[in-house]
Amino acid sequence: LVAYSLAYSRLKSATRLAASVCGIYAAAFVVIAAAMARAGDPPAWSAWLLYYAAETKGVIVLPMLWSMLNDVTPPELAPAIFPTLFFLAQLGGIGGSLIAANASHFGGELGLMVLQVVALVLVAAFVWVACALLEAERSKLRGWSSYASVEDGRRPHSTSASSCRDLQGDGGRAGHGFGAALVEGFEGLVLLCTRPYVLGAFFVSYAGIVPRALLEYENSIAGMAAYSSKEERIAVFGRVGLCVNVGTAALALLGVRPIVERIGVAACLEILPAGALICVAAVCVDRSLTTTTVALVTASALTFGLNSPVKEMLYVRTSKDIKYKAKSWSAMYGHQLMKVIGAQVNLWVDQESPGCAPGCFHPLPTLSLAIAWAALWCAVVHQVGVVHRRLEREDTIVDEGGRALTVMERKPLSHARARRDTSLSAPMR
Repeated sequence: LVAYSLAYSRLKSATRLAASVCGIYAAAFVVIAAAMARAGDPPAWSAWLLYYAAETKGVIVLPMLWSMLNDVTPPELAPAIFPTLFFLAQLGGIGGSLIAANASHFGGELGLMVLQVVALVLVAAFVWVACALLEAERSKLRGWSSYASVEDGRRPHSTSASSCRDLQGDGGRAGHGFGAALVEGFEGLVLLCTRPYVLGAFFVSYAGIVPRALLEYENSIAGMAAYSSKEERIAVFGRVGLCVNVGTAALALLGVRPIVERIGVAACLEILPAGALICVAAVCVDRSLTTTTVALVTASALTFGLNSPVKEMLYVRTSKDIKYKAKSWSAMYGHQLMKVIGAQVNLWVDQESPGCAPGCFHPLPTLSLAIAWAALWCAVVHQVGVVHRRLEREDTIVDEGGRALTVMERKPLSHARARRDTSLSAPMR
């Protein structure tokens, strides 16, 4: 994360950043593939390299791509674009799972490593193509978009003015020396911890992992109690995963956009804590395999299909430094922190053991903790929603200093100039 933050500050281009990050991970997977291709068992260091590369890739590459999307997407278009992207990503996840399940048809483990390298190269190539298209479109629109927006009585799409070629968005601070580099490398963590809006967005983004950890644990306990053979359990949990993927894809494609357009981003964030609490309450009433499965699928679909696209919309109203630096720190530690919190409930309240079976589950303490967590969650959602509504109303962003700054790259035309230039807007449009 420190190296990624430094690369963001030094490279000053989305295309170079994507090429560097994807190139490093592609090289790591090439080395791993070469180790696998040798005769005999792969060396131990290749297993460590694979684990480290896979774990860090998920919190570097994906947040980087979402940071780029947040940076170039106008806020008013995010509700229409992001749900579709999450739906396509879900289809990609399903396809990846099917490839992994049939790895023998793709060259086994070595084939999977080669496919990973190809995917990373394609990511870097698509970023390059996307930035080229964006720059070409910017050059076409520059000069007349303001006139058209004046005649229409509205402001231009301000955030769409962000450039793929300029990542030095919030001041271009490039210090010298080891100390300056170290401070700059940890700047994302500082931004995350010291900006209330960013810290609140971090919390509401990953708070759903806590109740979902509880539901996953209870569903696994119910599944193991209902089926004795390993093959039956794998089949059951596989079907549960398929239901989660299908529900998430359907909600992301069909439900997110109309819900956001009807009640707004802030109100959408309140749906998951209410839904998660209802799911936990249902399991406290009935701990059967059917109930735990329905509760887990519902909570997971709301988490990945609704909350994930909406929480990305929160970052559209932030500065470049927050998008690129703080977001990666959030992704790295958000999942781990919330998993630890959820695991404590399973460990100290509902841990399954032969000594207490079948009465290891304690409904009242579990429900009480879930209510307390949901109350805290809703309080944070309310505060984040208040700030986000103000940012939308004023068409501003939160910058690295915690202030609200205008997102418009060009100042609006003055009234006098607008009256002079109105005659030009119609033919230009």
